[in-house]
Amino acid sequence: MPEVRLMARQFHQDLDKLKDRVLEMGAKARLNVVEGVRSVVERDTELAERVILRGEELNRMDVEIERDALDLLALNQPVAQDLRTVGASLKIITYLDRIGRYGYDLAKMTKQLGAREPSGKKPVTLSLMADHAMMMLDAALSAYKDRDGAKARGVGPQDEVVDALYEQMFRTTVTTMLEDPRTITRGAHLILAARHLERCADNASKIAEKALYMATGERRLPV
Repeated sequence: MPEVRLMARQFHQDLDKLKDRVLEMGAKARLNVVEGVRSVVERDTELAERVILRGEELNRMDVEIERDALDLLALNQPVAQDLRTVGASLKIITYLDRIGRYGYDLAKMTKQLGAREPSGKKPVTLSLMADHAMMMLDAALSAYKDRDGAKARGVGPQDEVVDALYEQMFRTTVTTMLEDPRTITRGAHLILAARHLERCADNASKIAEKALYMATGERRLPV
């Protein structure tokens, strides 16, 4: 029995370390989006370079955390909430990798635009979209960290705010492009950037869904 208790204690310590690594990856993915957006808004190519490098680091973390999670499954055969925690972690790192990739793509966009196009007005709506999408991500990761189903359930409705901002930005950007053809390249990039942020919010909702499953066994966020 003492040996069994020791093994159980070691497993839960390793499980906590796994969660810590997932949360670390979440922080880096969040930073990639925030700085990716800032690089677009401020046309900062040096910042874009840092985001691109961090994107490669996120790819490595995805592989490493997946390996550790699979080792936990193979060596311990967890059940109930412990099993759901490992399973949720495996899915969440996939969503985090995607979120980090959107930041990477935003940084690549900054590099493509450079100083070739007139910068025009700063896209305030893009920054607002990023703020709301990252608030969703923060809440989803907090639900995962605390195994809090109530926090997870609160994430889904916020997606409507991001969708509304996307539609607003799409309409105003297209109008500007029609009125001034010189803004077409920049406008097309901004619409794509907004689409990336809309997808960030979608992935934050998916993280919340997995956090809800981990905490309660429920598989879907309330509509």
